[in-house]
Amino acid sequence: MLMQLQTEIKFQSCTLDSKPLAKTHTQIIIDEINSEWVSLAMREADLQKLVLDWFKLQPGYFAFRVYVGPIVRANGRFSPNPMAGFPDIFGFDPLNQPFSIELKSPKGVVGPKQTKWMIDLEAKGVYCIVSQSLDYIIKELSHLKNRHK
Repeated sequence: MLMQLQTEIKFQSCTLDSKPLAKTHTQIIIDEINSEWVSLAMREADLQKLVLDWFKLQPGYFAFRVYVGPIVRANGRFSPNPMAGFPDIFGFDPLNQPFSIELKSPKGVVGPKQTKWMIDLEAKGVYCIVSQSLDYIIKELSHLKNRHK
């Protein structure tokens, strides 16, 4: 289904010798990654969307966003989320090896709760990544593949 979706989603991009060229969603994501402004000015929320879109196009990967914001109670009050500090994205590679990704903006720092979660997850065999770019995540996931060969 995903492969079918990937091939059906095509975008008109530019012309070369009067012939229109079509780009798949994957190629557009790669173009965004390679463009300098994306890496310099990307907000964490934009990076999260880009990373999750990339995972949707990768066969065998399963990744999702984890909500760690406050919980709204029935009476309208907010309660802290016991998952506060959990990494932004959690998933499994094609070999079912778990990984987590903490995304950071260029000025972002890893907080104490986030550090504790990553230490605990790594102790359970989860490969933890902290990143400001999709390129770095791709590189780190290739290390995960090599670790389990």
